[in-house]
Amino acid sequence: MKICFINPTILIKRPISEIINTLEEKEGIDEIGLLCPTKIGKKIDKSLYHTELLKKVKIYTYPTFQLPFVKSEWPMPLPSFFFKTFKIFKKYDIIHMWVYFYLSSFWITFTKLFFPKKKLILTMDTVPGESFKTGKLMDACFRLYHKLFGWFIFGVPKKITLYGKSLIPFAKKAGIKEKKIEVIPTGINNEKFDGEYINLRNEFHIKDDEKMILFIGLMLKRKGIDIILKTLNKLKEEKFKMIFVGGGPEKKEFENLAQKLGLGEKVIFTGVRKDVKDLCRTADIFFLPSRGEGLPGVVMEAMSCSLPLLSSKIPCTTDLVKDTENGYLCEIEDIDCYSQKLKELLQIKELREKMGLKSKELIKNFSWDKSIKRFEEIYK
Repeated sequence: MKICFINPTILIKRPISEIINTLEEKEGIDEIGLLCPTKIGKKIDKSLYHTELLKKVKIYTYPTFQLPFVKSEWPMPLPSFFFKTFKIFKKYDIIHMWVYFYLSSFWITFTKLFFPKKKLILTMDTVPGESFKTGKLMDACFRLYHKLFGWFIFGVPKKITLYGKSLIPFAKKAGIKEKKIEVIPTGINNEKFDGEYINLRNEFHIKDDEKMILFIGLMLKRKGIDIILKTLNKLKEEKFKMIFVGGGPEKKEFENLAQKLGLGEKVIFTGVRKDVKDLCRTADIFFLPSRGEGLPGVVMEAMSCSLPLLSSKIPCTTDLVKDTENGYLCEIEDIDCYSQKLKELLQIKELREKMGLKSKELIKNFSWDKSIKRFEEIYK
């Protein structure tokens, strides 16, 4: 059996890296490939820590450019991509593709029509326009896309896997037939977050009486970074340091907003880092008020490190964060809710410890062993 994974974005998705790493040791897998876009003239981006897991995989790349008026990562392939997909289908038995709304995904689905004996699997981490809002104009565009092309983009794949049960009604609304749906959550290797770690409080100049609040992710409005800053603005009297880890096209915009709100001394933007374990083990609270997510890997990592969570009440995130048990959930734009709950977590040590222990307990339900078996059943 030969399997090729299709990563739609410049940055490789964590689940793809970890699935590949696990399958490489399985019997019956003859070869694993990975097709991934790059920026023109650049090599594959391996800046994220989980890309170190990619060892035996055969990597294929294709150059892309970014539309100047689009802030989100939306790589547009150059013509060489269209020829490379035919080579991929000729060589591999199974094509496992992530996300359906990129131009590259549409072409791969089209290419499958020329190879009826090959199997195409589609994994969806979200349903934009349905499971989360992208703005009135974009929501309308996504819904029109589903209406015009849903029969094709959802009809061609053999199976469509979703990250969580909470996505099923949105997937059906977009036009996916229930018989094609398989719910397979992403997993996490919990043991790698145990054991010794490097405490980073000195690096960030965090005082003994200050709490460390952590965010890890792309610097995009979709991730709710503006919500975090507005929340912190209401809690200036509290003793904390907010650490933002990650890069992205809107990073400078958020740095400027932090300065405008007078949060300069309380907020640190680190850029991309690979020491996720040390960051999570050092932190006291994890804060992710995202406007749209799949099954967020950073939340799973924070849970593995026994952190209490403050997050938005959106599909898939609610599969991980149980309100009042291992954290708090707020409606997406409810700054008052976030500030109230964050204040409680900052002030009550016993609450943080109780919720952190519950996080560690709940995350045991999300292991790669279970998920990989489900994927193997679909492949075979």
